Amino acid sequence: VLADGRPPRADGRPPRAEALLLAGGDGQELVLFHPVGGSVGVYGELARAWPGPVRAFQSSALADSAGPVPMPSLEAMAAGYRAELQRLTPAGPYLLGGWSLGGVLAYEVARQLAAQPQQACVVMIDSQPGRPGGPGSEADGQLAFLQDLAAGSLPDAVAADILAAPPGDAVRASWSAAIRHGLLPYDLDLAGYQRLARIHASNLAALARYEPGQADVPALLLVARDSGAAEPAAWWRKACPQVEIETWPGDHYSIVAGARQREIAARVASWAGQHFTGS
Repeated sequence: VLADGRPPRADGRPPRAEALLLAGGDGQELVLFHPVGGSVGVYGELARAWPGPVRAFQSSALADSAGPVPMPSLEAMAAGYRAELQRLTPAGPYLLGGWSLGGVLAYEVARQLAAQPQQACVVMIDSQPGRPGGPGSEADGQLAFLQDLAAGSLPDAVAADILAAPPGDAVRASWSAAIRHGLLPYDLDLAGYQRLARIHASNLAALARYEPGQADVPALLLVARDSGAAEPAAWWRKACPQVEIETWPGDHYSIVAGARQREIAARVASWAGQHFTGS
């Protein structure tokens, strides 16, 4: 294990960098963190709408396709991202954010930065720590993965096919369904699908084990009114006294769909301007 918490590659070389520059420009940099699936593709519209540079951290396991899929704690995952962020941007102030798991990672990175101390603010988009752990059966695990790929709208027929698959065949059935319904590229092989599903399961397990530590940092939590998840406000108020909580229309997926990201960018820019001198 490297000093920043990341595992070495099988060939002994350091893992590939996780940080991607989604947008350039001047002004306050916005740093985003990946949701459970590991990809940062969901942030495209937000990056285009943000009035400044945007950097996004994808999953280290996704960035380094030759390396293992580790089962790190969320704290260790955040420590690796924090180390790379500080290498790229040695001093704050930092504006960190993310959707779902991404917001929880942003909070943990902000908590670690504040302990140094470094100025950091965090924006969480429908983020809830301590979500239920991994599904019990192989089929349930595949369904959770495909449900995320389908932005919460997995066809009933797909779920029925996977649940009806013979024991030990759920992964192959899920791979076939994901390709057939356009949830993943048609040329993704079974091994590639299995790696993506393992990354999803590993990140979901890390989220389930995480309990937020105390951090007195400015924070904005946008809660999807129809997400169906347990009310996250109590968690965050206990851990983060400065948190401001707003309820937005939509569910866990629609809160970041299309034009909604432009609304989020405008709200975050306004909110950040209250906390960063010169923003």
